[in-house]
Amino acid sequence: MNITEHFLRFYPLLAGSEKSEDGSFPVTIERLADLMCCSSRNVKFILRKLEDEQYIRWQPGRGRGNSSRLTLLKEPEDAVFPLFQDLMHRGKLKEAIDLLSTEALPVSLKHRLRTMLDSHLGFQVEESGGARLDVLRVTHNKQLETHDPAYIFTTFESYLISQVCSRLIAYEPAEGRFVSGLAHAWQSSDDCTRWTFFLRKGVRFHHGRILTVLDVLFTVRRLKRLPHSAWLCEDIGEIETDGEYTLTFKLYRSSLFFPHILSSVQFSILPADLDPASHRLTGTGPFRIAEQNERLLVLNAFDAYYGHRPLLDRVELLLLPEDTSNERRYQISGNEKDSVTAIGTESGQTELKANLINPVAGSRYLLFNFRKPGIHHNADFRKAMRIIFDRAAMVAELKGNRIAAADSFLQSESEGASFEAAPLQEAVRLLRKSGYRGEPLKLFFMSKKEEEEEARWLLGRCAQAGLPLTLQPMQSFERSRVAAEADLLAAEEVLEDDLEWGLISYYKNRSNYLHHLLTEEQLGLLDRILEGFAGFPEPSRMKLLREAERTLKDNDWLLFGCHVIKKVHLHDSLQGRQMDSFGLIDISRVWIQPSPSQTRVWPLEEDS
Repeated sequence: MNITEHFLRFYPLLAGSEKSEDGSFPVTIERLADLMCCSSRNVKFILRKLEDEQYIRWQPGRGRGNSSRLTLLKEPEDAVFPLFQDLMHRGKLKEAIDLLSTEALPVSLKHRLRTMLDSHLGFQVEESGGARLDVLRVTHNKQLETHDPAYIFTTFESYLISQVCSRLIAYEPAEGRFVSGLAHAWQSSDDCTRWTFFLRKGVRFHHGRILTVLDVLFTVRRLKRLPHSAWLCEDIGEIETDGEYTLTFKLYRSSLFFPHILSSVQFSILPADLDPASHRLTGTGPFRIAEQNERLLVLNAFDAYYGHRPLLDRVELLLLPEDTSNERRYQISGNEKDSVTAIGTESGQTELKANLINPVAGSRYLLFNFRKPGIHHNADFRKAMRIIFDRAAMVAELKGNRIAAADSFLQSESEGASFEAAPLQEAVRLLRKSGYRGEPLKLFFMSKKEEEEEARWLLGRCAQAGLPLTLQPMQSFERSRVAAEADLLAAEEVLEDDLEWGLISYYKNRSNYLHHLLTEEQLGLLDRILEGFAGFPEPSRMKLLREAERTLKDNDWLLFGCHVIKKVHLHDSLQGRQMDSFGLIDISRVWIQPSPSQTRVWPLEEDS
């Protein structure tokens, strides 16, 4: 801990103390030791250092019962700003974020430091060893849950892994077909029980080793033994290899859906010599992880990538404390005027000329926690909640990025639904019929702007029906706490470009909240509905997915809310912009068009 952080920790103690006329506060060494969780000896050492650095003036108490006096010679801003500026100037981003994360820092000061940090974000041109580097610096307001493809849970993690790792094949949403990835070609038997893949030669992992069939075999064995991902490999009986670059999957039963599984992020191919003790992900994708800690993730372009090398040279993801602004700002060439506000924020800046608006496949919803006892196990109670949670009214009243009431994960399915509202009096009648006695329910939700708006809107609706709701905002995904305490969870499911895969993954992925809040009996019913899913052609598969969704709806286990759009405001100089299904820009394809001030004119003839 640096001396500035020690200085800031005095504030909680002094806030409730009475200041004397000379500006000093009465304190004791013992109280300071308790506050700073250290010995009295260490406190005296810290005080001497603070006094030497002219942060404080310290007057030891003389005699028994006489308090010492401590005078603060600096305001928090005076102490923090110079240090923060110096750290940013020297490129010490982790240290700067650590300072921004200091618990004792006033919230108003954190926002001011965040504004200062914003000027260092976005697309920058830097020099390194005489070479020009195009750098993208962005922020993320929470710790990443995992970098393990087998355990991914959030869309942002899936997005990052797709930049670091590759799969055997990839899904091309624009054409609705599969294209080559690590495999340059593939074929199947007529009954789709044998799938043969031919690997590219010379593909390198980020640690330098050449990809072979042994890495695919390692990946499959690993997925098969992990409880969260075993379902991906449940149809794989054996794998035959022919040399180092040809392998055949022998399946227990016909699977027309097998390419969808192999193209999923969860099936990213990892190296067979993966070090279990290392938490750094190694893949064959366009970017490699160059630095990783709790505050910073640095991705460097992988020069040996088998595809098209990224045009950005480096991407720095700054993991900020969760109580700072959720708004992300990007800068171009350090010009404060050319600010770019990223995904999920609202901006009225006239300088931003290129806007991408993308309807997100998926929807927001409420999910009851059937692992916890309570009135929500009663069907009439859930019917009452369906009336109270009037999705059409919510969309009309809150607006924002909410574009339509949802009756399905797919907006195309919701468009044909009827959203005729029942009166709240009918909800009150159902509450009485259910035996509800006025006990409060806990609603857990992610602490984000729009999610909080919807939670507070529902709070008001429940109050009108005589149902007290307690709001429990979450700063990160807290599955064990939600399963133990929540009665209701407000969540959002964002589907991938491969919609079929996104839907079946929702029902099968044991990392998500569905599997943490539904009972084994309920999950078993969904499994029976989807039995044999992979062996059917596409129309029949979609029919099964609709039946599973209808089971969630008809039993009111899940209450659909609304469909949303993601907005991205981008500067004109950003080229190659393409939004994926998650509403995120593919950083492996973007590049910066230099401004006229960066251009240089060369004569066609050299001077003699």
